[in-house]
This record gives sequence, structure tokens and C-alpha cells, in this order.
Amino acid sequence: MDTKKYSLVLWDVPEGTTDLDESFVVKRVLSFGGIFLIKDLIKSLGIERVKAIFDSMKPTEISPKKYNFFKNFLLV
Repeated sequence: MDTKKYSLVLWDVPEGTTDLDESFVVKRVLSFGGIFLIKDLIKSLGIERVKAIFDSMKPTEISPKKYNFFKNFLLV
């Protein structure tokens, strides 16, 4: 996974790190990313993979508004 385009949400990861877990990156993008990063993530991985990782997240890992939006509208 190319993490360079997600550097906005991976602020604490050293630049050039390539061995990040896919679910870690997806959770970061869903938690802190904007709609353009989320759209790119879905295009790269597919909605089913993103939905599977989202379903494994605890509701407290993400803001309540975002969680409800993803659960009820975006990742239905």
C-alpha cells in the first residue's frame, strides 16, 4: 500500500515507512481523513475491504458523527 498519499493522517509515522499494516492505515484515514482521502482509499482497496476494516473498529475509535455517517450512509 502506497502510504505517501496518506501522509496527512500518518503524521506520527516516519516518512518512507512502507511496512505499515493495511488496517492501521485504513483506520487512520477513516478517523482523521477527509472525503477525498476516503474516496481514494475506497478506490484503491475496494468498498468491501474498507467496510470489513470499519466493521472491526470500535465505535470509540472514531467520532460519533463520522461513525454514524459511515455506518448508515457511506458503507451500507
